[in-house]
Amino acid sequence: PFNPRGIYCRRSGPGKDTAGVGVGKLAIVLAMQKGTQIPAITEARTGYLLSLQWNPVARANYLTTVGACGMVSYRLQGASVSFFGPRMATRLGNFAQALMMACTGLAKSTAGIYASLLPGLPFAAEGAVETALSAHADLVGIGQGKLNADLSNMIALMKSIMPVLYARLLGWGLSNGVPGLSFLFTAGCYLVAEAVLCTVRDIHKLLL
Repeated sequence: PFNPRGIYCRRSGPGKDTAGVGVGKLAIVLAMQKGTQIPAITEARTGYLLSLQWNPVARANYLTTVGACGMVSYRLQGASVSFFGPRMATRLGNFAQALMMACTGLAKSTAGIYASLLPGLPFAAEGAVETALSAHADLVGIGQGKLNADLSNMIALMKSIMPVLYARLLGWGLSNGVPGLSFLFTAGCYLVAEAVLCTVRDIHKLLL
């Protein structure tokens, strides 16, 4: 069974206390980044488009565009990390994804909704975090298998909770004139992820 302490608790030994807590925070950041993405947000996105009275063809075209933009973003993340460095690339990714989600939630026109995809194109937020987690698993005594299992379970837990939360946010937002509330919430998640990263001691040493 999934035990969050297994991925977050301190390890004993020289250098392991700081690294253990740092890796635990990186795991939480990655879960927040991945757990708020597709498929968790798909239903909220569809409900949002329905509230704007988009027909099925328009919705399908948009969702296809979202998928294509995601592929481009992931394809470019290696170049982004090489150019900016892992810490700055992760920071830019978190802010870019937050901006993209906020713009989507606030947009009212078709052009605005499509344009909101542009900030996220050059940056995927989680690449350097995922690499660092894998690299430091043995250092803190977790082991690759244990880390991957706990991390997968953490992300799966997020993805099982988030659709329900998104549905409630969508319903509340529609009732109160804020149909894009679920996207604004997701933007907040990326900002919280960045804030958590800022609390990690020696973050530049952890992000490779």
